[in-house]
Amino acid sequence: MKRRRTRPVVPMLVVLVLLVGVTVSLVTRTWCADGPRSFEKYRKQLLVGVAAVGVSVEKIKEDAERDGLKRDVLRKDIEDRLRKAGIRVLIARESLRFPNTPILYINVTTIKVKQPEGYAFFLEAVLKETVHVVRHRLTRPRSKLIVGARTWQSTGGIGTTSARGLTKVVRAKVVEQVDEFIEAQRAGNPRRAVEEKRWRTP
Repeated sequence: MKRRRTRPVVPMLVVLVLLVGVTVSLVTRTWCADGPRSFEKYRKQLLVGVAAVGVSVEKIKEDAERDGLKRDVLRKDIEDRLRKAGIRVLIARESLRFPNTPILYINVTTIKVKQPEGYAFFLEAVLKETVHVVRHRLTRPRSKLIVGARTWQSTGGIGTTSARGLTKVVRAKVVEQVDEFIEAQRAGNPRRAVEEKRWRTP
């Protein structure tokens, strides 16, 4: 009897995860009516007036948690980075008191592979806040429709790592996404950024 050939699972799985990550990133970045160029045109305006945010780290898969990737650690990294940049971080009960508070969500998607043992991952940072739907106000002038929506998001990060290096690699990638947010926030609030820099200069 001929032995049945088995195709290598890992390379195909990794490629699939990377393609999905790239596709999600490209699709969600083109949400503006005029496409990516419009997004870049208005990018500096998206975070005007944002001086404080809440932070939420989406649930981490159990296998990744067992290999050391913890939500609390990621959250602390994010909050420390934001505070260092002069952006106020609201705790949970403060966010409840102010329902219109923008929330910075960090999503880390991991898929564990066995040969060789490791992970493929995709991650991104997304700012969500309440917005008024203009279309609704045009059709019903006396009423307001308020919904939650993405108003900013990072370019996203994809990659592979060993199980041992998972925490270190993902933490570094998450910080990169947060730094994108900080850069965009400063671009939209240049005066605040200058004042913060002066305050920190000895």
